[in-house]
Amino acid sequence: MLQRPPCWVLRSHVIFGPCLCCSDHRAETVRPGQDVPLQCQGPGGEVVTLLEWSRSDLKEDGYVFFYRNSRSYENYQHSSFRGRVQLRDLSMKDGDVSVVLQNANLNDSGVYECRVISSTESGGRSQVSCSVHVTVMETTTVTSTVTSSGETGGLQEKDGRDKGTNGDTSLLVVVVVPVVLLVVVVVVCVVVCVVCVRRHSRSPKYNLSAETEKA
Repeated sequence: MLQRPPCWVLRSHVIFGPCLCCSDHRAETVRPGQDVPLQCQGPGGEVVTLLEWSRSDLKEDGYVFFYRNSRSYENYQHSSFRGRVQLRDLSMKDGDVSVVLQNANLNDSGVYECRVISSTESGGRSQVSCSVHVTVMETTTVTSTVTSSGETGGLQEKDGRDKGTNGDTSLLVVVVVPVVLLVVVVVVCVVVCVVCVRRHSRSPKYNLSAETEKA
């Protein structure tokens, strides 16, 4: 059950009196393919007579979800939301007028606004408005990490690699590996040369000793 949002509602106990409210603001961040809960809490114990979910940049083209007189109207919806939005609680028990946007995609990012009008048994009306800022992120998201010591670490990509040092590490490998190989080749060449020189210098001495003994 949703908790009542931190907004107050002024109710009019006159049948056609004015309705005033404060808005409740939320934020949701999801990845493509996930369902997005668009949450809004109306006053409990009242009958919902009108429920409108819309997106601020698509108001002229249709609703995200439209409900009136105990039924929803799909033909009033924007074409991109048809078949993808439904009430979280069909009975809207305790004033829960939240809906679920299914299978989110990158085009679903935006500010979603809810307006609900409900009536009381005494004939009065109340109105509540809510907004939800939805952000649909790419699959490879960037998040902030916290080290075991409690200090905030660098930015990391989804696979856990440190984004800030990836480029430096690659550059280091490209530079160091050829240098190491060159040093190894030089050392091998020097060793071979030294061995050859020593062998060459030993050979005449041996021959000279042999000739002296014969004489």
